[in-house]
Amino acid sequence: MNELTVRVNIPTLQMNIPKPIIIYDKRRVITAGAKRRSFWVVASNLAYFLKKYHNMEFSVIDAYDIATSITITDLWWAVKKRHLSFPPPRVVHWVDTAWKEYRLPTPPINFETLFITTSPWNQKLLKQEGIDSYLLPRAIHDEYAEKYLNKSNEKKYDFAVVGTTSDPKYHDKKHVLTAYKVLKDMGEYEKSIFICMFDFCHHKSFDLTNEQVFQILSQSKWFIWLTTAEGFGMPPVEAMSVGTPVIYNDSEYVRFPVVHELNIPVEPLTYYDKADPYMLQNRNEIAIFPYCDYNLQEVKTKFKEALKTEITEEDRLKLHEHVMQNFSHKVILPRLIEITKNYRGYL
Repeated sequence: MNELTVRVNIPTLQMNIPKPIIIYDKRRVITAGAKRRSFWVVASNLAYFLKKYHNMEFSVIDAYDIATSITITDLWWAVKKRHLSFPPPRVVHWVDTAWKEYRLPTPPINFETLFITTSPWNQKLLKQEGIDSYLLPRAIHDEYAEKYLNKSNEKKYDFAVVGTTSDPKYHDKKHVLTAYKVLKDMGEYEKSIFICMFDFCHHKSFDLTNEQVFQILSQSKWFIWLTTAEGFGMPPVEAMSVGTPVIYNDSEYVRFPVVHELNIPVEPLTYYDKADPYMLQNRNEIAIFPYCDYNLQEVKTKFKEALKTEITEEDRLKLHEHVMQNFSHKVILPRLIEITKNYRGYL
């Protein structure tokens, strides 16, 4: 039997298959430690002024992203809790903290990161953890500083008090109650304004916009900052930027950005370390905070001294210029860009 050869003509299919397009992720992301906290304000302002001064477009989110290049977060979170949220490679942590020590049951996992911190005592904490870091302060909102300096002669309040994260259920680390008791005793409470979390406060922390805070600070003759400890305290620097002098806690935990001849220091009576009750009770974590006590009579003396001190427009301009030369985005950003590019190759 002869073999039958069958030939089948298969038509050539003309398929319009596009060439593959390789998309590189060119997004720029800043990750803030949390919303409704100062980290978010700092990160949002950073993104705004990177766009304004350097034409760099950044998004701000509250979680790690593969495109995250900078984080604005707590020092101890970045050092101790990296096992909980894995950061992208070669991220830059710009950190500060008010905690003196942080203890966790789980040891940290080391990632390749660069640390920038905001005050000498925070840099000392990192050094104790075996971490080298750059020192670069936070920056205020340049535009609001200029805008409300020009309106700083419209005074409505003798004193302004800000207690950003104080929780009435626990120890008053911002010493808002100290200021309240003394001003109440002096008959000055009705002439003052409080932004904090207590029932007597006129505004709750973070219910106001950043611009509204600048406006209130510019309307105040003095700003009170008796907080026990800060990484980098933004509110007093914002007050100085609009020409409002500061009464401040004179300790290594607070004084770095507020030392100025026009400001008034108050020396705490005693300092002592204590585990924060909230962290211990709710998270089973030991967070050591440097608490302090004040001599209330000494505080009252300083407040009275402030009321007797005449602050001229020339004085207010000196405070403003001091801040703009040291803590403005126009000054801080070139250094941040330089540090980050040297580490990552890009921002």
